[in-house]
Amino acid sequence: MTILTMKKVMTLGSGHKPNSNYEEQGGSKWVVDGELEVTGTQTNNSISFNTDYSETGLEPIGALFWDDKDKTLTTVLPNGVKLQLGHELYKMCVNKTGDTIPNGAPVYVNDAQGQRPTIELADASNYTNSLKTIGVTTQDIENNAEGKVTISGEVRDLDTSDYEDGDCLYVSTTAGEFTTTPPSDGNARIAVGMVLNTHPTQGKIIVCIRPNWYMFGAVDDGNYSYFESDGTLVAKGDAKCWRDELQSLVGQRLLSPSGAIDYNFEEGTVDFANNADLGDYVVMNVQVNHDWDETTPIKPHIHWFQSQDAIPNWLIQYRWQTNGQAKTTAWVDRACQEEVFTYSSGTIINICSFGEIAIPANVGTSDILQIRLLRDTDNDSGEFAGEDAYTGTVSGLNFDVHIAIDTLGSRSEFTK
Repeated sequence: MTILTMKKVMTLGSGHKPNSNYEEQGGSKWVVDGELEVTGTQTNNSISFNTDYSETGLEPIGALFWDDKDKTLTTVLPNGVKLQLGHELYKMCVNKTGDTIPNGAPVYVNDAQGQRPTIELADASNYTNSLKTIGVTTQDIENNAEGKVTISGEVRDLDTSDYEDGDCLYVSTTAGEFTTTPPSDGNARIAVGMVLNTHPTQGKIIVCIRPNWYMFGAVDDGNYSYFESDGTLVAKGDAKCWRDELQSLVGQRLLSPSGAIDYNFEEGTVDFANNADLGDYVVMNVQVNHDWDETTPIKPHIHWFQSQDAIPNWLIQYRWQTNGQAKTTAWVDRACQEEVFTYSSGTIINICSFGEIAIPANVGTSDILQIRLLRDTDNDSGEFAGEDAYTGTVSGLNFDVHIAIDTLGSRSEFTK
């Protein structure tokens, strides 16, 4: 039974009347049992629906009835879709993928056709596309057909038997599927909604799309930064940057039996005479900082004053000491590999790079790189093409090691 509250005058179109009994209630209310067809313009103060009505499942497309379970009005739409007014928000979309998009699949907007968005299955492994996730299909949508996508609200009659009530669902790295585990770094982390009912055929989820902006940069190219679950900021690919581990040569320990190297306090340098050999060196220990990306090589180099068009036989000897491991006793020779700047005239500050030092096994935070800096005038090491071509004394200014950093520090005191 439906109660219609109307004005005193109700105009019915020619030949139209209630198809079953009705009676006037006080001149302004009509009690109608069955269907009431009205043509023309009809203005009503309100329409009250029977709140005791029980859904039969036979309601036709276009029917509007009181849904006692959800305490709202429900509209019956095509293809078995029912819209609970005020509880759900749909968007009509177009499937142009070449395949049927199933009910209950997360989808993203990839284009538009006929002023409607076209959709494809969302896949967390495609970061850029996943950020355009619009919702979850609420019906099977055949290829070249239109269908509804739930942007907000409930999607029913799904197989949710793999989940527990209350599980948070994310877009999976398998297209069109969900996962309860947030995808790993490099993948989009799109929270789609939550499981409301676990059931193989009558499962229910509530949709609320929430992209987790934990990655930023050129993610699809592998060059990005992201926040881990504990809040640690990590850089990947070209998003990593370089930092110096600095060592001023002045103040470092000198060993020079021949007296070929000495401090020049006036210039703030360490001077290497042209008779220096492998017994003369500056020794220093470089502790690798906590922000170092432990998968990348390190690059030692020296800053020095150059006053002629030649390169000294700069040489380092190094050994890597790993915390918690046995002491490394052997020293490795490494000659200057590259002159960074081209000499023109006068005195310039140049940089001599010793190339990349490969990372040994079991490296860790705060490892120690022991360095000896030498001028191998006579090429006793055999690392150079011949004897030192630079005449006279050469002055070393600063020694440092370039490291690639991928975090602001370490997650704990002694481990990355």
